Formats: sequence, C-alpha cells, structure tokens
Amino acid sequence: MNPNKQVEIACNQLAADPKLKDGFNAIGFSQGSQFLRALVQRCGDQLSIKNLISLGGQHQGVYGIPHCGALKHKPCDYVRKLINHAAYTE
Repeated sequence: MNPNKQVEIACNQLAADPKLKDGFNAIGFSQGSQFLRALVQRCGDQLSIKNLISLGGQHQGVYGIPHCGALKHKPCDYVRKLINHAAYTE
C-alpha cells in the first residue's frame, strides 16, 4: 500500500479512538520513526500527540556503510561508489 494512504488510514483510526482523545505519546523505531513523523506533520490538527520519540529514524538521510571508515579504506569506498550508482538513479 502506498505510504501516504497508510498515514491517512492511521490518522483516521487514531483520531476516532476515544482512548486517545486527550493525547498520547508516540515512540517510533527506524521506519516507524518516519511513519510517526508523517502522522505528526500531516495529522497534527486531528491528533493530540504530546511527545514523539524517534529512535534510529533517518530524518536527515543516511551516509555510508556502518563500521566502514570514510575515506580510509579502499574496499569501503568501492562499495560506497557502487551503492551510490545504484541507489541514485531515476
């Protein structure tokens, strides 16, 4: 399902839940962080989210390969170039 549609559905379900009418706290991990951020940004007028805790979310993007030193190791640079070539194409 399209993520925009998922956010819309979740927003409607959370807004309709009487247990959440006085607000709630949200915790997201990894992709869940992005999803909850979308709820806050797009449904903030319908939901009362008191706090959003984001763990491991890629809000400003991700660079490189974990535990692969930048500009130090030729194999890391080679793999990084391959990923960049494949990841950033139309």
